[in-house]
Amino acid sequence: METVLDKDLRDDLLKLVRYKILFVRREYEVAFPEQEDIVSDNMDGDAFSAWKVAEFIQDLHRGETPIPARWAEQNYPADEFRHGQYLTGIPHEDKKYLRVYFQVLERFPREKFKYEEQQIRVLEEIRDKVASMGDVDRLLPDPYAEMMSRIQLSADFISTSRQNLGRCADKISKDMAGILNQYRSTGHFVAPEVSAQEIADALTNPPPFNRESLDRFTGPTIGDLRVITPGETGPLAIIQAPPVYSIWGRQEQVSGPGPYVSYQQKITGSNYHHIDPYDNLAIWKALSQTQIDLTFNAWTKDLGFLTWSSYRENHDNQLRSWGYEMNGKVLWFNQMLNPDFTQTVGPLPIQPPMIVTKDQLIVSIDFVLPEGGKTYFCVYALHINFNFQKCSAEFAGRILKMKNELVTT
Repeated sequence: METVLDKDLRDDLLKLVRYKILFVRREYEVAFPEQEDIVSDNMDGDAFSAWKVAEFIQDLHRGETPIPARWAEQNYPADEFRHGQYLTGIPHEDKKYLRVYFQVLERFPREKFKYEEQQIRVLEEIRDKVASMGDVDRLLPDPYAEMMSRIQLSADFISTSRQNLGRCADKISKDMAGILNQYRSTGHFVAPEVSAQEIADALTNPPPFNRESLDRFTGPTIGDLRVITPGETGPLAIIQAPPVYSIWGRQEQVSGPGPYVSYQQKITGSNYHHIDPYDNLAIWKALSQTQIDLTFNAWTKDLGFLTWSSYRENHDNQLRSWGYEMNGKVLWFNQMLNPDFTQTVGPLPIQPPMIVTKDQLIVSIDFVLPEGGKTYFCVYALHINFNFQKCSAEFAGRILKMKNELVTT
């Protein structure tokens, strides 16, 4: 009798899953060693596969994955993806050959939430008792760890989007400049005027990486976010969100084996209080109470400026972004994603009501605003519909303005 494999991950039980990463490029087929993991989320097979492929790619950068014997015999991959007898990556164009084989071995009921609260209290007690040993928080899992994996998994989408913007730069920059300048004075601060030429230059000839682009956005802030919908004939509709207490962490250079070098910045946001982006215990506690949003900024040689944001407090969605330095400002293109990392299309989960199309992006400009003896980190963002066949852009009807006051605590 044929045995049917259990591949159903769509329940709220704890699931013990056995899986393998497969590489299926013809003549280079390899199955990497079998592993097991506990899965607590309710997800489909595609989401699990995407998660494990991203995790696998991230692990390669650590230089701890042995080169399969078959690949060693075929001298694959090239030397730039090797460090001694270990892999540091695979060619970007070959990532499409990665697959995941998995099987659910067993299911277990989850403990009630009070158990998780007790565990947090235990961790707090342990931290207090052994504080003399050093930075105990770093012994806890990094809550930002998966964000770089999600970015890497989006590499093809980001690269294609950059190519489309570069190809359309001459025409699309004129549309974008018109839209951005039309609404820059709307709301509680004035955004800088931009020209079509500087947008086109950023999209086609981005300047070399300058870490000051992220360094100048560092420190604790209190944010004033307003969502603005211009009326066709009547007044503006403005919704003011609750204050956002953010800490923009220091920028860190991360070196890996071989040529792998990147920069990263961790940011927290909460409607309740400031939370240190390097206090892992405080972050996990806030996540368990749905009292924090996380943002991860990065720069890599292959993909440039990148951001992944995970929102949970007021709406449950993700945001993947890629950016360009632009004369002291950073120009971002942001795509909204659902909790399962699929593209958000249709009604937004936030107010006021709005329909998101598959070709819609949120275009934003980050800049520093000195005003009245204070310093503000400002974000000016608009929903814009793009048509890369016609190389055109059209305002979609929503403006977001965030004015973050830099404060001392």
